[in-house]
Amino acid sequence: MKQRRKVIRSQNQIPWKIRLIEWVETLFFLVFAVLLLLFILYILKSFMGIDLFPDFSLGIWDWLTGKK
Repeated sequence: MKQRRKVIRSQNQIPWKIRLIEWVETLFFLVFAVLLLLFILYILKSFMGIDLFPDFSLGIWDWLTGKK
């Protein structure tokens, strides 16, 4: 009977490889979401004309608007 319980418990546990894949997927999603949020905030900042560092720009706003 004990042997049967061990088999049933081990079948119900999620393998460590699948858990690792789930963690990597979650981490990837969170990093992507944060980078997307930072990009959107940067675009909004540029749209409003806020200059955090004088005479410095990444050029993303200019590239999106077609300016050089």
